[in-house]
Amino acid sequence: MPVDRETIRKNITDKGFRLAPGGDHDYYWFYWKGKKTRWWIKLSRGKEYKVYSDNLLKRQARILKVTFSQ
Repeated sequence: MPVDRETIRKNITDKGFRLAPGGDHDYYWFYWKGKKTRWWIKLSRGKEYKVYSDNLLKRQARILKVTFSQ
């Protein structure tokens, strides 16, 4: 089921990810106990990616080493 980019942005910031400014994409790094970890997510700013398909969500889940349902 496709998910809106703004929904993804809200959910990951609620889970401890913070935006790192710069570049042509938005990079969100995960912080644990105030320290930056090695886990990150990249969100596109392009018009084509306002809604993320299941395929893109599965790739992000693989990067984070979580299951697609998580």
